[in-house]
Amino acid sequence: AYVMDSVRPSRWHPERPGRWVAEQEWPSSNVKVEAIELIAEGAKPAIVATPQSCGLAGGEYFPFTFGPELPGDQRPDDALSVCFDRPVLDRAIDIVGAPELLVRVASDRPQANIAVRLCDVHPDGASELISYGVLNLTHRKSHEFPEAIVPGESVSARVVLDQCAY
Repeated sequence: AYVMDSVRPSRWHPERPGRWVAEQEWPSSNVKVEAIELIAEGAKPAIVATPQSCGLAGGEYFPFTFGPELPGDQRPDDALSVCFDRPVLDRAIDIVGAPELLVRVASDRPQANIAVRLCDVHPDGASELISYGVLNLTHRKSHEFPEAIVPGESVSARVVLDQCAY
């Protein structure tokens, strides 16, 4: 896999610095899953009412080249979103694979969507998109048998983000 280095957000990169990594066997003892708590137990729930214009900084769905179709600085979308930030890391980590978010949510409607972005936030606030995932919450248990949400009832969901190496 080609693990991309952290760079400033830009809609176009003439090249992308990084490095190739490989494992001799799979599963590898070098690969670890890390669970991260985004909010403290008992914290007040966040109210989400995201405008439809959120996501415009996301770039093309499947960019063909490193042309101007890449995701730009995510700050405009961050301003329209509920964000959960971690403290600055004390060590570099590689994120390789499909990150997942386990979430408990309630909706005021029987159908709702959740969109998740994983970003690298630079010291000056610039926000580089690493990966994202979207889930229609009626499909939280099964894509084959969608199930409406009972308005006001809390449900659990797993949002799988796109594969990445960062």
